[in-house]
Amino acid sequence: MMKKALAILISASLAVAFIVAPVNATTRLGEIRDPQVVCTYQNAGTAILYPPFNVVSWKCVSGGTQTGLSMYGYCVHKYGSTANASYDSWSDAYSWYCYR
Repeated sequence: MMKKALAILISASLAVAFIVAPVNATTRLGEIRDPQVVCTYQNAGTAILYPPFNVVSWKCVSGGTQTGLSMYGYCVHKYGSTANASYDSWSDAYSWYCYR
């Protein structure tokens, strides 16, 4: 009976360990606080923030042409092919960062 109880306790402990372990651990590589660096990388003009002033409101503008910023492309350019881009808050246009 004692062996069975111990086996159940060990199994339960292992199950809990697997549940609390992070599934997708990421490493934050750097912030993108100045979207102008992205427009410069894209050779697409000046970074301008339009209403409603959230993370997808940035445009690169050159000669009246607007181009969306590729935060992902910039992160890959700066940190390598396994990098990605994300943001901390949808409503904070300056919250972009690169991660792996």
